[in-house]
Amino acid sequence: MILKFINKIKDYISELQLTHFYSQMKGALENYKRSNSNLWANTLCYFTTLSFIPVLAIAFSIGRWFGIDNYYLKQLTESSPLNEETVNLILETTQNLLQNTRSGIIAGVGFLSLGWVIISMFSVIEKALNSIWGIRKTRGVFRKVTDYFIVFLMLPVSVIGANILTNLKTDIFYSKHIIQLIAPYLALWIFFIFFYTVLPNTKVNLVPTLWSSFIISFLLNQSNMLLVRLQIIITTYNKIYGSFSVLLLSLIWLKIVWFLILIGAHFSYILQNRDSLGKIGIIKKINFISKYRVTQKVLLTLMENYLKNNKPISAIEISESLKIPTELTRGILDMLKKMGYISTIECETTDEKNYKLTMSVEIITFKKLYEDMENFGENYVIDEVKFNENFKVIEYFKNI
Repeated sequence: MILKFINKIKDYISELQLTHFYSQMKGALENYKRSNSNLWANTLCYFTTLSFIPVLAIAFSIGRWFGIDNYYLKQLTESSPLNEETVNLILETTQNLLQNTRSGIIAGVGFLSLGWVIISMFSVIEKALNSIWGIRKTRGVFRKVTDYFIVFLMLPVSVIGANILTNLKTDIFYSKHIIQLIAPYLALWIFFIFFYTVLPNTKVNLVPTLWSSFIISFLLNQSNMLLVRLQIIITTYNKIYGSFSVLLLSLIWLKIVWFLILIGAHFSYILQNRDSLGKIGIIKKINFISKYRVTQKVLLTLMENYLKNNKPISAIEISESLKIPTELTRGILDMLKKMGYISTIECETTDEKNYKLTMSVEIITFKKLYEDMENFGENYVIDEVKFNENFKVIEYFKNI
């Protein structure tokens, strides 16, 4: 098991050579444009702005339990375009919110409302990530509460782990300065591994998330240079917008952050599906006979599964057994479903559909399949009179 995992990492390392890395990042950017992730980035900026104070209140509350609230404060001051006056105002508002939530008869209702804000925020994030992975179904309420809490809790846990590493007296890294240098990167890396693995409502392999999390944690930490530029812009825009310039620059900062996070999700998707995505051009050019032969194999697999009384199987399982791209398999299964050969069964845990045979095995023949595929789709009505006239002209020239 460990050896297999190591071999996978080696394969990904070979894939991440400079030329491959450039093409995969280019693919991630193209996928970002194609899937309208820019709209999701704008939506997430909007929801982050609305839920910023409640989320920060819960984060500081949990951070105080772990003793890292001062670290949160330091990061908020250093890693955002907000000036010290604005940060103090946010902290005061956060403390007032927590105080009002903890006191009085409606304390329980207050905490529930804060929890609802967190769930709503993460629900939007899940939908954004699901759109990247082509998933339409979100998880149930119970799984939302548990999974979102795990991801939310991983931020303070990863920070604590980084702090423990910083305070560790060892000569492994030769210098405490080096440990302090890599600690912020390590904390973000651990957090985004869980973020990219847990939040999408589908199975995400660990190795792609390791690479994408590493790259995005590095880019987010290095984005401090952009913040320096933003601080310079703030001084210019203060003359025009006054105090509103902080809000304007905060939105720009949030847009950059969510852009990088969504690019990381696209990069995970590209890495995990690099084999099948490379064959998309071939899939689009496939001719009728080739498609018919592949459909035969898919149908035979479903018939064999039915005769053995096995449970319904997914498109991924069929693709792995036949060694064909998943996108081609899904297209064929969708066609077979519309022709009445098979039906789908929704999976309770993920959005991945399972397929089973519904047409009787006795009446399925390859001749019937061929005829059904020929007649599949909508008929285009043409002018028979004009067609017959043109056909006579064509026949005349053919006989010359």
